Amino acid sequence: MEVLGAKYRERGFQFMVEPPTEFVPDFLQGYRPDALALKDGEGVLIELKRQRTGRPDQRIAEVSRRLNGHPNWTLEVVFTENFVRERGWTLRPAEIRSASDAELMEVQEEIDRLEQAGNLSAAFLLGWSLLEAATRRKIEDAASAAREPMTSWQIVEWLTSLGIVEGDLVVSLRDLLRKRNALAHGDFSSRADLDDVQALKQILGRVAEFRPSPS
Repeated sequence: MEVLGAKYRERGFQFMVEPPTEFVPDFLQGYRPDALALKDGEGVLIELKRQRTGRPDQRIAEVSRRLNGHPNWTLEVVFTENFVRERGWTLRPAEIRSASDAELMEVQEEIDRLEQAGNLSAAFLLGWSLLEAATRRKIEDAASAAREPMTSWQIVEWLTSLGIVEGDLVVSLRDLLRKRNALAHGDFSSRADLDDVQALKQILGRVAEFRPSPS
């Protein structure tokens, strides 16, 4: 999936694994693809299959039928047998150490300095790194995902599922994510401004204040 995601990101797509249902179009209600790639009104639904069987796949056939009349949406079926470990297609993510309180505070202070110096895009991107680290701290007792790199979309999913961000703040976070992805992948027309940095700091504040309910 890492290789597949890299392929789409290189082409300017946003790539999501097991995307939230709100990103799946209404005409595909009840269907959730294994992955989803989005760019400028174009969508690619991605289905993973272990191997070719030669038999009809009713799920694929039904999705294909629903796509009729929707030229901006396509379906890609990926057979995992094509990704051979010996050829280096399978990437194992590095285990990520949880940041200490002191490290989180140090990075927050660096973001403040970058903001004050007018280096807003740098402050914005470092803010996303801090957001991942802070989110990982909140979920480290809940999932093994806390020990692996998190995609930007996974951060959004965790923050919304935990109720840390809600309502208009969810919309703001997703807008910030789109700008982050564009900037991180070399689209320098999407420079961060002061409002972007302040909005991200507001979300970081919500994460810092969040206290998980005792289990």
